[in-house]
Formats: sequence, structure tokens, C-alpha cells
Amino acid sequence: MCTNNTCNGKKNILINFTLRSLLLLLYSLLNVSVLQADETSSINETTISYETADTELTVSCFLTNSEAVIVFLPSVYAPFEEQESLAKEIAGKSLSTCFSHVFTDLFLPVESSYYRDIPLDHMLSLLTNIQRTTDKAVFLVAHGSGNKVAYRLASLVIQKGGQKNSALSGIILLSPNLLGDTPQPGKDQQYMSLVDQKTLPVFIFQPAYSPHHWHLDTLIGKIKKSGTHVRYQRLPDVRDGYALREDRTPKEQQLREQAAVLFNQAIQQLSGIQ
Repeated sequence: MCTNNTCNGKKNILINFTLRSLLLLLYSLLNVSVLQADETSSINETTISYETADTELTVSCFLTNSEAVIVFLPSVYAPFEEQESLAKEIAGKSLSTCFSHVFTDLFLPVESSYYRDIPLDHMLSLLTNIQRTTDKAVFLVAHGSGNKVAYRLASLVIQKGGQKNSALSGIILLSPNLLGDTPQPGKDQQYMSLVDQKTLPVFIFQPAYSPHHWHLDTLIGKIKKSGTHVRYQRLPDVRDGYALREDRTPKEQQLREQAAVLFNQAIQQLSGIQ
């Protein structure tokens, strides 16, 4: 039981408390919206291209105030839209990214064997345009068989005079398949011949749940023997292409969300190599 005054007092307290709670919730939501808007507005979306009389290569770039930019070669095992979305996610965490449209630019079938048809000189010229346009250090990122293209580009830089005046500062390889052509029956599988030659600094991310994980030590040893500076990081409990899988596990999703941190760490290590 309560008197009218007492009941009215309690109702007023409840109403005031509810109003304050709603105002605080609204304030919080507005702040989140402002933060999201600030984050998005800090990204400069642009297209950078390289053109010849018969070829045009393009990249979609999401530029921030970072000192470096990572350029993704596309993977043939995931929708390009999803890969470009990941590039934009990474930029949302302050690391500039670009995504190459090389397969669609060249009208190539989206199959791993067609990496061989990517014109290396033109790709290097595209990377040069990215470096000139952004005034940032450029690091090329590739997946699986696309790593052979990245490795060939890094070797081409050395052939053309070295890293000092190059647009490309290093390569970041995700679970690299650097094996050569299929050997004759009874012969051991060999790595591509460029692995035995010095190239630009290399960083390797190797998922543990991958067949290439078992050969990582052998590959690292061969790269070091060539005189190439190489760093690497094993990624436990994840599969090849983990960040682009539709059936990502919680661990794989967590690592996808940490992509900007991982790439920044790789860039810092490669940038420290003289």
C-alpha cells in the first residue's frame, strides 16, 4: 500500500530513470555513428591504372594516412567482391590497400593456371604508378599459386637494378606454392628456379592446416641460402584462404579481423631490412 503522493513519487523516479537511460542509449548510438562516419570518411577510394596501346591494368585503392600500401593479387578461390571487401576492411583499420583487377582487365579465365599469362613488365609498371600516385612504400600480397607471380615480380625488380629505386619494397606471401612444374615419374618435386636466386625481402604467413605447412622449413632454408631476406609467421588452427572462406571458424574470423595488425607487423619487419 502507498499514498497517492508516495506512488506518484515512485512513478516520477521511474519515469526520470527511464528517460535518462533512453537519452544515454541515444547518445551512445549517436557517438558510434559519428565514429563510423569518421572512419569511413578517412578512406580515400580511388582507381589507379596503367595503360598501353592494347592493355589496361587497374586497381581499386582504399587509401589512408599509412606510410605503406599493400596491393593484393586476386585469389582464384574466392569471389572477387569478397576479396575487395576484405581490402576495404583492412583500410578501415588504417592500413592503405589496393586490389588488383588483373584477371578481369585481361579477360583471363579465373583459374590458377592463368597466372602465367599475367604480363610482368606491365604489372611492375602498374605498381610504379601506385607508388607515384600514393607516395607510399608498396608491398605486394599474394595467395597460393599467385605467389609465383609475386616472386617473379620481385626477381624482375632485382634484374632491373635492385630495390633502391624500385616501386616495390617487398612481397608478402600467404601459404606460398612455389613448386615448379610437375616432375617426371620417380623424380622429386623441385621449387621454381627463382627460389635459388636473390630477390626482394619476403614475408610468409603460413596457416598450420595446410599441406604447405609441412614444407615451410625447407622453403625458408632455400630462400635464405639464395641470400634473400625472409621472415615468416605460422598461423595455428587455420586453413588455407581462411580469411576468405564462407565457412570460417571462430579462430579464422578472429584472424581475419586482425589482418591489418598482421600485415603491419610484416611491413615493419620487411622495412627494417637494409
